[in-house]
Amino acid sequence: MTVPHQTTRASNETLAWRTRFLVVVVCGFWMILSGRLVQLQWFNRQRFTEQVEDQSTSWEEIAARPGDILDREGRVLATSIAAKSFFVVPSQLTRQPKQWELVQAIAEAVGQDADQLQARIATHGKKHFLWVSRRITEDDVLAKLYALESPKKGPQLFGFRDEFLRQYPQGHFAAHVLGGRDVDGVGRGGIEQTMNAKLAGKPGFRRLMLDSRLRVIEVQTDLNRPPLHGQSVTLTIDAIIQMHVEEELDRAMEKWRAKHAAAIVLDPKTGEVLAMASRPTYDPNDLTHVSIEAWKNQAIAAIWEPGSTFKPMIVGWGLEHGFIRRDESFHCENGLYRMGRRELHDHHKYGLLSLTDVLVKSSNIGMAKIGQRLGNEELFHAAVTFGFGRRTGIELPGELSGMLAPLKNWTSYSTGSIPMGQEIAVTPIQLLTAHAALANGGTLISPHLVRAHRTQPIGRPWAERPDRGERTADADPLLQQIAFFGSRNSEFRSRNTELETRNSELGTQFDDRFDLTDDGRTEHETPLELRYEPLPEEPTFVDDADSTLSAPVVSATISTDTCRWLRESVMAEVIKRGTGKKARLDDYTVFGKTGTAQKRDPQSGKYSNRLHVSSFVGGAPAANPRVLVLVMVDEPASGGEHFGGDIAAPPAREIIHKTLRQLGVAPEQKPQKTADAGFQVPR
Repeated sequence: MTVPHQTTRASNETLAWRTRFLVVVVCGFWMILSGRLVQLQWFNRQRFTEQVEDQSTSWEEIAARPGDILDREGRVLATSIAAKSFFVVPSQLTRQPKQWELVQAIAEAVGQDADQLQARIATHGKKHFLWVSRRITEDDVLAKLYALESPKKGPQLFGFRDEFLRQYPQGHFAAHVLGGRDVDGVGRGGIEQTMNAKLAGKPGFRRLMLDSRLRVIEVQTDLNRPPLHGQSVTLTIDAIIQMHVEEELDRAMEKWRAKHAAAIVLDPKTGEVLAMASRPTYDPNDLTHVSIEAWKNQAIAAIWEPGSTFKPMIVGWGLEHGFIRRDESFHCENGLYRMGRRELHDHHKYGLLSLTDVLVKSSNIGMAKIGQRLGNEELFHAAVTFGFGRRTGIELPGELSGMLAPLKNWTSYSTGSIPMGQEIAVTPIQLLTAHAALANGGTLISPHLVRAHRTQPIGRPWAERPDRGERTADADPLLQQIAFFGSRNSEFRSRNTELETRNSELGTQFDDRFDLTDDGRTEHETPLELRYEPLPEEPTFVDDADSTLSAPVVSATISTDTCRWLRESVMAEVIKRGTGKKARLDDYTVFGKTGTAQKRDPQSGKYSNRLHVSSFVGGAPAANPRVLVLVMVDEPASGGEHFGGDIAAPPAREIIHKTLRQLGVAPEQKPQKTADAGFQVPR
């Protein structure tokens, strides 16, 4: 009887031990669970709340509308319209059984290759967003995309987003001034690039609530941040004058079968650029097929030796500082002059010429003798004072500095070459700016293109209420520091070291080096070598949006009296009886100067008798200039002689005349009329 009792007792002890163990395990489990719940609800609550919100919410960017670009009269040169952009969700689309059929339908709608689109989607298979076609404006394309069927209960496979399409209504009109916007809406070239920070605006955003299938179920309007639309920029350009310039430049390119050309119209009193054109050109509506040649703005980046167009500045400097006199004459040695071992020639065998006729007849020998009077140091000071060797500071990317060798590198050869416009290379805008100082009475003003920027865009894409309190702010042109020194003082000379250092690094030559004789071209020895750098293989975009903005740089050059004499007694005579006769007008007194440059032959490396740069700089009226024009034609191929007076002066004449009429400048005299027919004699 003892054994069963002992067995029962052992069984009870085992049961009790198991019960206690189970109680401990259960209690331990609940303690762990309670601790975990405390951790989740207390310590990790914020983190998990944020994770849930991230999984159930999405932030969608709201595009900002870029501001318009307007001409000085408010005409639209560039604007933006609302457009739909189509995207797919690769991470969801690749899981669909009918993926290929949907991809085919999308490709057909947007006009893309289905195999290539399928490959793109497969490559980005883990992504939740992929653009297919952006800024769609064709109604039939949108209709086909809207007709695509998406699973009603499944995840989102594709969709639309609102963007803005940049449009340039006039196509290639003023393309190099305006620039363009790439596929991401970033300004490339022209005003679009330099004023990008003003034009682009800042995008906004809105918060979307999503379900478990990532479909939008709610837009939380209280957390939206509206976009800040870009400011509209008003330019100094006059669209009517720009149209005339483009037409004349196209005629010149066609007539002379030229390689490049450029034309600029400037108000010499304010520095405002009224028109600027460059050839070849491009359509800013499509930046995907723009060649390097077309992208280059010849008006600010072409470099050539100015020749005779440089001579008035040297004569003005010599008069201003007492090295020569207005009533002085120079013997031009009957066309042959020896400066040491060097021989200089004139196109004609001139004898004694007055100072006026040295410029009117463009005597290189006469200018060389003036150069001997001044000497290299004064010639260098004259060039720097008129802004050569530096960027003008116009609000356009890609402007070059021209070429002005350091004074220490000048030789006795330079004494004769510089006064003739050799051994120095300029850009069109740089040369025109220097001539503007002669036209306005001696004040060198940095040219500018921007007049004002508006705080709101002119056109609004949606039903927004216009801000009646809209105000216009004064625009600030891009500052490029220009060192101008109007007197020969110790401060100027103390900065020679800095100037020499900067000038040793100037510019890009763009495949050619230039040399120049005047309209009477002459042979000469090899001049001082100009430093240059090769043209880059691809155009480089630099975002100038954050550049410092300031007022135009203004400085003195020579006296108003000297400028007036040069315009009315010398440069007006160039038009009346000199090399610029083809720029003459009947109803306005035109003043100006012509130039014809010889370029180096790329094969032989010597100066070519067939490759030239023909140019003309002039304006009107001579007594009170209201407009100044430069026309440059690079490598005219047709015809015989390629003098600047024959090639560049005629289109400049038409531009000057049409610009004066557009500005409402009253004629100085009535046009001549025939006695029998009573109509105006054509010019």
